[in-house]
This record gives sequence, C-alpha cells and structure tokens, in this order.
Amino acid sequence: MHDYIKRVQAVIWNRVVLEGAAGHDVHEDALVGIGPPLTEKDDLVCILFGCSVPCILRPLVSVDLEPNQGKKSRKPYAGEKLDYYEFVGEAFVYGKMDGQAMESISADELTDKTQDFRLM
Repeated sequence: MHDYIKRVQAVIWNRVVLEGAAGHDVHEDALVGIGPPLTEKDDLVCILFGCSVPCILRPLVSVDLEPNQGKKSRKPYAGEKLDYYEFVGEAFVYGKMDGQAMESISADELTDKTQDFRLM
C-alpha cells in the first residue's frame, strides 16, 4: 500500500483540479480531472489524434493574413484568420482516458467536432 500511495503522490504532486463544460452542448456532463500546474481558466481540454491522454491547450493570438496580391503566399490561409495555441501539458480527465472519449461518438460527430490546432 505504501508504494501505491507514493506513486499516486508522485503523479498528482503540484497538479490542479480541472472542472468545466464538456462542450457547447448543455446536455453533456461536466469534465472533471487533474491537469498541469500552469493550467488557467479558459484553457481547452483537447483530445489530440496520436496522443494517449487528453491535452491542455491555451489560446494565444489570432493573426490576420494579408490576402494574396499576386505574390507567393501560404495560399490556403490567405485572407483567413489564424488562431494559435500553446501546449500547456497532459491531463487526466475522468471518462476521457484510453479512448473513452471516442467510444460514444459517431463518425459524423467526429468529423463535426474535429478541428486543427496551430501550436506555437
């Protein structure tokens, strides 16, 4: 038992408790979990493809790109607003670990809820 308690202490030491809305749908249950010590209000809990645990991202800046005026530009983004995020760290979120976040979602819902994040 002592070894187990030591392991739990090592994992949760200097962590913050997370609580927040699961999304824009008021019928979804609230999220509860443990996050990195630098987690702040309005940070996002995200399920990133390829990551084994939920991640905390912080919205940073929005950049308006100039429209393409005959010059070489990053065509897909010309004239669009780009949002950037900072990776804050990994989190434990009850009910969203080990693929649980994807178990009850249809392919159409997954497509609707998937978005790209540009990390700085």
